[in-house]
Amino acid sequence: MTTLYNLLMIKVEIILSILKLFNVKIQQFVNERKNVIKILEKEISKNEKYIWIHVASLGEFEQAIPIIEEINKHYIDYKILVTFFSPSGYEIIKNYNKVDVVCYLPLDSRRRVKKFIQIVNPKLVFFVKYEFWPNLLNELKRKEIPTILVSGIFRKQQIQNLFNYKKCNNNSNKPNYFCLSP
Repeated sequence: MTTLYNLLMIKVEIILSILKLFNVKIQQFVNERKNVIKILEKEISKNEKYIWIHVASLGEFEQAIPIIEEINKHYIDYKILVTFFSPSGYEIIKNYNKVDVVCYLPLDSRRRVKKFIQIVNPKLVFFVKYEFWPNLLNELKRKEIPTILVSGIFRKQQIQNLFNYKKCNNNSNKPNYFCLSP
């Protein structure tokens, strides 16, 4: 299943690189993700400890605000990185003063994920609601970085989560802790 997923990700990248020539939003999507590693290399300090929170969009970010507030209260020695998949959340939150770094999540290729994790070296990772990326979860598990799924929803009938539902049933790459929604 992993090989099939990685082949799919390669096809997605090829298709996006073609579609960006005809669509401004897709062009922005592709270009912003190309800059993620450069942004992180500039913004992330090797001398700091990071807690990483990933959200898909603005709605999920709003669910993460209480977590951010508690981290700021109780883990003052940690910096907070927030990543987005969607530009709607990113554009509104990119200058939010309660987190230290805000950027997009790169596409879920093994190479990008390894580089991302190598640079950030998070001590703890939160995923909010729907965001499950197999290569990312595999790398976090391989590096033994604790992961927490917050407000997760697992409904087998939802097509958008069907692949991820099956993948997370495999103990090798599921989050360490689940905080699920009914």
